[in-house]
Amino acid sequence: MVESVGSALPMVANSFTVEDGHGVGHGQVMPQDRLYRHAIETSRSLCSVRWLKEWEVVWGLLGKVRDAVLPPQCSGCGEHVDTDFVLCPACWTKMEFIARPMCACCGLPFPYTLFSEICAACARQRPPFDRARSAVLYNDDSRRLIIAYKHADRMEIAGLFTRWLLAAGRDLLSRADVIVPVPLHSARLFHRRFNQAAVLASLVGRTTGIPVVVDMLERTKPSPKPGKGTREKRRHAVAGAFRIRNGHEDAIAGRRILVIDDVMTTGATARAVAGRLCRGRAATVDVLTIARVVREGTVMS
Repeated sequence: MVESVGSALPMVANSFTVEDGHGVGHGQVMPQDRLYRHAIETSRSLCSVRWLKEWEVVWGLLGKVRDAVLPPQCSGCGEHVDTDFVLCPACWTKMEFIARPMCACCGLPFPYTLFSEICAACARQRPPFDRARSAVLYNDDSRRLIIAYKHADRMEIAGLFTRWLLAAGRDLLSRADVIVPVPLHSARLFHRRFNQAAVLASLVGRTTGIPVVVDMLERTKPSPKPGKGTREKRRHAVAGAFRIRNGHEDAIAGRRILVIDDVMTTGATARAVAGRLCRGRAATVDVLTIARVVREGTVMS
């Protein structure tokens, strides 16, 4: 879990607060039914707060016992670390985190500050999404983590990736009305058993409080195999591959939507999803991924 139990406890406690907030002044008599309800709700509130505080202590002790028996491990190499959902220093230094300067539109990292705020590709043809951001470059080490998460049932890595997405997508999350994961084709979902983007979207949504609609989109055409085909072939393969499920049209119109996926390879999937949402009258569409593929000479192409 990304959220700590401690952070969730105040939300539970708030659900037991006194319903009637009106006070009774000196010399006034509270009606019997109101007095009874006030007493019951107050006792519930006090008992719940007391119980929750005691549970926080118990949970903290259990956490220490767990860490002593099964100490947190680096998601990359398994080395012991101080807390969950982090990398050890050795694995951390192998990750190439994306930071400014970058294309203001697609988030392509620049090797140095350029005269233009957008890359050559976005200048030639503006994508249907407003902004795209990724946490890290897709290299051998980040690829190893992503493959382990997607294909080796290493679900605990989702906690690490969620932290990265929250950091990389801070600006995007600040204006998002709803989060939507990129869907898998039914055949791919049957084979993989879960949608990795939907898990990440749910964790980001639970942490930020932004609503998540995991079934807003449906993939009607299977996705091309990773690394196969040129940019144009991949764009053709995903053209018309997404549709809005019945009943979700109103959830799109006028909303600022944040799309979450694992890797941006050529941007073809991001463009196809954003284009479909824009045709559904979304106000804006942003895209957030864990990693991004950057090929040699991309900036100058």
